[in-house]
Amino acid sequence: MVVEDKKCPLCGASSKNMHCDGSGGTSKQAPDGTWKAAMCPNMFIKRFYDQLDPSLKKAKIIRKRLKVCDYLDENLFIRSASWSKLAPLVKLALIYSPKPLEHTHRVTSDREITGIKLGKRDMSRDTVALTALAGDGDQFHFRDLDDFLRHPKLLILRLGDLGYKNIACPGWVYESVNLRLIEGNPTWIVESPEVQWTSLHLAYSDALDSLLTESFKEVTLKELRVPA
Repeated sequence: MVVEDKKCPLCGASSKNMHCDGSGGTSKQAPDGTWKAAMCPNMFIKRFYDQLDPSLKKAKIIRKRLKVCDYLDENLFIRSASWSKLAPLVKLALIYSPKPLEHTHRVTSDREITGIKLGKRDMSRDTVALTALAGDGDQFHFRDLDDFLRHPKLLILRLGDLGYKNIACPGWVYESVNLRLIEGNPTWIVESPEVQWTSLHLAYSDALDSLLTESFKEVTLKELRVPA
């Protein structure tokens, strides 16, 4: 008997190898034994691919695994990196991830962390977005900054976004990075080309500088682009 090779109308995956049920979704069993709705891994990858710049989609580099793909589970200190150039590499790394649903990520900054601590940032707006990336039906209610930072598998922290001096900011940023290390989840710290990481940086502290030196691998954009 010949089985018809149907394709998912949402993610376009072949029924012979797709993970979803043909509707762009699937289900997974939770620790308590119940089954919950989840996003199809193919759909997850397609969403990132659709966000890529057209020039990247056409480039041969899209068919290669780059070095950045090998760093998804590591702590990186990315020096002098423009976010507009780093963002496509992050998407490529997630596309090539063998377990895309496990590599949920979040991009934050020293400015956002300071805003949350000062009560200027409404975290409730991010609950739905983060739940969608997690691929399940659970609702995550953030009570404080710790909850906000614990959830994503990969946290990307951009330094240099804060435009004013706050004497508590260095301590908050250090606590955020240290929490990630304690939890054992990978963190990428991104240095802005316009605001170098020196003792004059608004988020600088000796404690954080030591943490970056001892627990993070220092890399450049050029190193991340090298074929794996």
